[in-house]
Amino acid sequence: MVDLNNVKYYTVEDVAEMFQVTIRTVRVRWYKKYNLSFKKIGIKNYISEIDLQKMLDGGFNIDDLPSFPSPSSSDFTSSIEKLSKKTGLSISEISKQLKDLKEKKGLSFPDGVKEILKRNIKKGSN
Repeated sequence: MVDLNNVKYYTVEDVAEMFQVTIRTVRVRWYKKYNLSFKKIGIKNYISEIDLQKMLDGGFNIDDLPSFPSPSSSDFTSSIEKLSKKTGLSISEISKQLKDLKEKKGLSFPDGVKEILKRNIKKGSN
C-alpha cells in the first residue's frame, strides 16, 4: 500500500489477498464488472481506496468473495489471524464483532468475516 496525496493505493495483489480471491479475479473479473481503474506506479498496478469504496457502494456482490472455513475447521484460527493482520483489529475485537454480528444480524462466521472486511475497506484502513 502506498499513500499519495492522502489517498491510499493498494496493489492488485494486496486487494486479492484482502478479499481472499485470485489476482486474476481482481485484474480481469472485477476490473470489467466494477469498472476498476488501475494506476501504474513503477512496475505495479494500484487501485485507489476511492475505487474500492465505489466498488463496495456500487453493487458489489458479496457472493464474489470465497467461502471461509467453518469454526470447527483447522483453518479457522488461521482465517482469524489473517483477518486481524488485514484489519489491524485484535483477535478479541474480531471475536466480539463476529459475536455481535451473529446475535444482531444473524450472520454466520463467513458472512461476519465478509462484513468486517467490508467495514475495514470502507473506513480506508489497512
